[in-house]
Amino acid sequence: MKFGLIAALVLFAGVLGGCLPAPSTPLVSTSTPTPTLEPTTTPVWFPATPTFTPPPLPTPRPTEQLRPGVGQRVLTDSFSGSGWQTGDLQGGLAAFGKSALTLSTSGSRNSVLSLREGELPGDAYLEITVTPSLCRDADAYGLLLRAASVWTFYRFLINCDGQVRLEKVLPERTTVLQDWTPAGAALPGGLLPVRVGVWMAGPELRLFVNGEFVFSARDRVLQDGQLGVYARASSSSTLTVSFSDLQVYAIDLAQVPTLTPTASSTPWP
Repeated sequence: MKFGLIAALVLFAGVLGGCLPAPSTPLVSTSTPTPTLEPTTTPVWFPATPTFTPPPLPTPRPTEQLRPGVGQRVLTDSFSGSGWQTGDLQGGLAAFGKSALTLSTSGSRNSVLSLREGELPGDAYLEITVTPSLCRDADAYGLLLRAASVWTFYRFLINCDGQVRLEKVLPERTTVLQDWTPAGAALPGGLLPVRVGVWMAGPELRLFVNGEFVFSARDRVLQDGQLGVYARASSSSTLTVSFSDLQVYAIDLAQVPTLTPTASSTPWP
């Protein structure tokens, strides 16, 4: 009987198991997740740059304002054959030609100068035409201003590279008042006439080339003196320069700003 009871329980459990639902199996997703795309940066091939704004150009002053007080002509020199040192001078020759005085250097790296007889007014404006005929590179020519002797003067130079310079020459030393600077009106290479202008009033000297202002400088040492011409060769080659058509004008100091006129036009402190 015990055996029969066990068999009945087993049979009932089997019948009951067949009626129960099968356990559910979790579904596995077969879809592929969509990746998240990172934003891309578009290259800028021509980046914007700030717009350049040029500075305002200075308003040039008329040349007349840079030569105030120029009055009556007090001297005209046509270089007719007198009034200047000529002949075989130290460093070269000076000789009159047709309405011109010509300087020629001799020897290697020599210089030659010639002074005009008599003093010019210490305050004056002068113009002279300079014509180099054999001029190379650092060869230089120009004027001696307020010369007290052949060792004491202001020296205004133009070289054949188209630059200008102002020096104070004393027996013991030479001082540069304005170093070499381009002069747009003086073409490099020389060989063309150059009209040189010098405005002198008190301690100030203003230099002009072919009517254009180049620079100014101030110095109180030399107050008056003679006018001279000058040529200097930079090599063993000869430098030849001619000077012509000298015009000198008085300056009315009453018309010169910042300068106080005195009874004499030459003494200055």
